Amino acid sequence: MKRKLLLLTILLGSLCTFQSCNKLEAGMDGQDGEGIVEISFEGVTFEKELDLSARAAGPYRNGTTFETNEQEQTVDIGNGMLLVANLSPADELLNNSDDAQIRLKDKSKAALITSTLPNLVRYRVAVFNQSGTLVENRVYTRGQESQANNIALPSGNYTFIAYSINTQTDPPNLTYNGTTGTLAAAKVDVDGNTDFMFFNRQLFVPAGTGANATRLNVVLTHRFSQVTAIFDSQGTGYKVTSVDGSFRPHSPTASIALQSGTITRSGQETASSLTFTETGNTQDTLGYSTIINTASTTAATYNINSITIGPLTLPESGGPALPTITGLRMTPGVRYNLRFTVIPTDSVITYNGVQVSRINGVIWANSNVDAVLQRTEPPTAIGVNDLGYYYQWGRGNTPVAAGTANNVTRSIWVRNNPSRTSWNGGTEIDPIKTYLDPCPLNYRIPTMREAQLLIDGTVSTNVNRSSSSSNYTSSKVMTSKRNASVQVILPAQGYFNVSGSAFSNYEPTSIVSRGAMGFYHTSWGQGNNLRALFFEADHPRISQSNNNLAFYSRSKVIRCVADIRTP
Repeated sequence: MKRKLLLLTILLGSLCTFQSCNKLEAGMDGQDGEGIVEISFEGVTFEKELDLSARAAGPYRNGTTFETNEQEQTVDIGNGMLLVANLSPADELLNNSDDAQIRLKDKSKAALITSTLPNLVRYRVAVFNQSGTLVENRVYTRGQESQANNIALPSGNYTFIAYSINTQTDPPNLTYNGTTGTLAAAKVDVDGNTDFMFFNRQLFVPAGTGANATRLNVVLTHRFSQVTAIFDSQGTGYKVTSVDGSFRPHSPTASIALQSGTITRSGQETASSLTFTETGNTQDTLGYSTIINTASTTAATYNINSITIGPLTLPESGGPALPTITGLRMTPGVRYNLRFTVIPTDSVITYNGVQVSRINGVIWANSNVDAVLQRTEPPTAIGVNDLGYYYQWGRGNTPVAAGTANNVTRSIWVRNNPSRTSWNGGTEIDPIKTYLDPCPLNYRIPTMREAQLLIDGTVSTNVNRSSSSSNYTSSKVMTSKRNASVQVILPAQGYFNVSGSAFSNYEPTSIVSRGAMGFYHTSWGQGNNLRALFFEADHPRISQSNNNLAFYSRSKVIRCVADIRTP
């Protein structure tokens, strides 16, 4: 019986010895005096924005937070558009209370909200012993740590370094400054456009195996600034479809000292591009991110080379460059949101007690002169009561035909040659309303420049277009390029032409092209030349009638603009 027990004991001992050897070969156990280190990846963090005067050069968080972390400024990007830029950290420190702080698996507290790292992203782990000699250098794959061998080390003090560039390729290997291959000289060189993340921890590894193994909780910290730009164009009713811009300053390369985490930036200072083209975006454009490799600064800039919002691309060809967003405060390792809100100056406003449309800086009346229906807010469609009366250019404030008339009233038809200042006693830039102007109080006839501003600042569509003397619902809808909710609707009323060869014998014809054409007076008249706002099926344009006095006798309709000289 004793012999059987002895044999069983020998067999069990042999089996345990055999299993321990396999475990050791697989890196799952340690020999006498060795400890096992298990790598546990806990997540990634961003730095907290700190007072730059107290910001350390290394990776440690010290100093005081800013009283407010939001930075906001408004710039005029021209063409009736304002851009509000708001830069703010995307990640904030949790409250200082114990309950508010996240606890890691080893019961330590995370000062920052910890996020995950995508699976298959690779990170390198380097281990240095107490004398600074490299004893281990491995690459791990996120999500596959359990498949990797654990690290067996003689019991002692070690420095564990981990870093990643947030890609599925191996991070660059470490190198040394000079000929001394120790931790004090160890560094890693990276591209300044990569998302470099870093971890540094000193750890005593006791002898122990199995349940007594030492767990190393790796939390990588971003070391370069990351900015996500979000372009919010909801106020315009249009989508932002492309942006070409860049941040400065930005260094193309960097070297990180592994012992301290100190970053040495190198290469000629350049810009970090943030450019995108998006055709399927929503009005509140999804954010696009870029990496900025810069030291702490209060003078970062963002320059928008161009931006396309719906039909409008800024800056316009030949126009001035867009202003640069300056004085941005940035701290390395902080993730920021830079939100751009596009605010159009085109809008529906209250003028003289009535809701009216302002487009490209000009306020337009809702109705044509003498229309039966004088609307108190911009219409969405027009009818017969929106048709205005017809006027000869510069002949005063007496119309020659009603909005639905097919012929003029000959008894009030005027055959004189009008003064070219009949409807503007000033200039195109500084117009002055005259007593002959038929527009109501606080309004006047638009200048050619103001008509052109309407043309330039809108896109247009046709409604019910067909040529008929009884088509009273045809119109040209002119929609602001900056704000799709702002429109000016012009009835396609046609005009009354004339026959004859001189003012003394010009005779009016019947209505021409009602329903298919619009002819609207401006106050511009010089010599034998006249200008009017004109449209057919295409987008409106300025009709240039040169060396033809007959155009001064044609009868057209009038859409007034606000007379800003009026108190």
